[in-house]
Amino acid sequence: MNLALALSAAFFLAVYNFALSMAGRAGMHKIAGALILQVTATVIGVLWLLAYLWSRNGGTFPMSSKGILWSVIAGCGVGIAEVLSFWVYANGMPASVGTPLMVGGAVLICALIDLSVNHTTLAAIQWI
Repeated sequence: MNLALALSAAFFLAVYNFALSMAGRAGMHKIAGALILQVTATVIGVLWLLAYLWSRNGGTFPMSSKGILWSVIAGCGVGIAEVLSFWVYANGMPASVGTPLMVGGAVLICALIDLSVNHTTLAAIQWI
């Protein structure tokens, strides 16, 4: 199940990156494009949450102050990354170059932060 979810997330991340590059190349204003993207994501998130609550006949769901804080930090990161991505693509970088650079860089930086903050360890295969 987790593999299918991860592959689905990868697919939609690819759609996101390609559509972002096309919007940037189409001359979309960087901040307006990021705002439209965020509003669209918000609508999808609200609908998904409502469907979840409906499927459970209402009720509650787990939340914590730390979870909210990290969600806000993640939102700040993605919001800034989107504006910068629009900028990169609007300046002519093709998706075939920009996407691997940004996604690969994000993977490396995230791993380094995780290693230093959470003191996680990597198995030998993960270093390859």
